[in-house]
Amino acid sequence: GDVEVDLKEGTLTIVGKVGVESDEGEPILVEYQVGNYFRSFRLTDVIDQSKITAAMSDGVLRLKLPKVEKAIPRKIPITTD
Repeated sequence: GDVEVDLKEGTLTIVGKVGVESDEGEPILVEYQVGNYFRSFRLTDVIDQSKITAAMSDGVLRLKLPKVEKAIPRKIPITTD
C-alpha cells in the first residue's frame, strides 16, 4: 500500500514510503530507514507499455516489461521451390 507505480509519457515512476513496521520490540536488522524513495526510468519503443504489470510479494516489487512483438527476435524460415 505504500508503493505506487505510474506510467506517464513513456516514463515509469516508482514512489514508496518506508515506515515503522510494528511496535513488537526492537528489529534485528533494518535495511532502510524511515523515509521516501523515488525512481524513474525512461522506456523506449521496444517495451509494450500497455502490457506492463507489477506484483508485490514478501516485500519485493516485481515489474514485467514485455517487449513489443516486432522487437522479439525470431528465426525466419526459408522456403524452397
